Amino acid sequence: MIGFYRAGFLGDNVVALKALLMLRHSYDGDIIIYTNAQGMQIFSKLSGFVCIDSSAMSKQELLAHINAQHFECFILTQPNRWSCKLLSMSNAKRIISFATLANLFSPRISKVFFSRAFSQISYHKALCKLVAKVDSKRFAKASIDFSNFRYPVDESARARVQAALDSATHYLITPKPAPNPKSPVSLAPIICLNPFVKSTRINLPLSTYINLAYKLATRFESMRFVILHYNGAPTLCLQDPLPNLFVFSNDNDLANLIELLRLSCLLISPSTGTIHIADMLHIPTIGIYNRKDSRLWLGDSMQKQHLVLLQTPLEQSSAQAIEQAQKRVYTLACAMLEPLAHSH
Repeated sequence: MIGFYRAGFLGDNVVALKALLMLRHSYDGDIIIYTNAQGMQIFSKLSGFVCIDSSAMSKQELLAHINAQHFECFILTQPNRWSCKLLSMSNAKRIISFATLANLFSPRISKVFFSRAFSQISYHKALCKLVAKVDSKRFAKASIDFSNFRYPVDESARARVQAALDSATHYLITPKPAPNPKSPVSLAPIICLNPFVKSTRINLPLSTYINLAYKLATRFESMRFVILHYNGAPTLCLQDPLPNLFVFSNDNDLANLIELLRLSCLLISPSTGTIHIADMLHIPTIGIYNRKDSRLWLGDSMQKQHLVLLQTPLEQSSAQAIEQAQKRVYTLACAMLEPLAHSH
């Protein structure tokens, strides 16, 4: 039995999927994932794993649960001081983690060296290196084509999203129960814009995303443009709504976001969980990144030529730099959408 700890932000959890698939592909025993509420929504859809929401457990409860499993190996993907100490106290026969100051001198932990500042591989590949250390000979022979992976469809969420899109008569749309009989499905392409991010200040202003949405919706009238919104995000109000421009206000159900992105043909977003979900679904993206993030958080479905690189955080960016970035995003989007416009 193998334990796997991953309880981060949305994007942190999503980028661990390939490491988990690699582990499942090459290991026949039980695999238990310790995660948080968002991780439960992502990982519980996968077959072949047991998911535990450890976010509500005390450290003593978590340690007791780990010890009750008698793990032959435990992969700790987030090695901070408390997690390294807790795992070192466990009865897991072997512990694998990234080398940090918190575990550098711990003989209980087998270490993989990876530096976010200097390593030349992306973070999801670094997570796969942790998995490979379980059995280097066996995993060296494992050949996995991640391009064939298809994240399971949530039919209920898909129906809710489609019903919301098909019946939209106002710019603000929310997931709703699917009518019976089903409403006709519109084939108009969907382009999503995600202005919000919590984990980085590398982004464009909200007003820039709104301007982009208006410009693109005006140019491509046969397409639907959707600005993504969630509970707790800054209020988003469109002053002059266009018939093909909407705000999708989601609740806390990630399945709605996933199924909306699955129906989409393009996402414009900073480096956050939303763009990693699109990457997981093999949806084309335009990413708002900086140079470091373009190396560390580049997904396998992302194209480097479709990244707009910012030099400074949002609060330090000049009006000229923001305007240039907006023009770059608009040019990229037009180039990617023109072929679709001709086919509709």
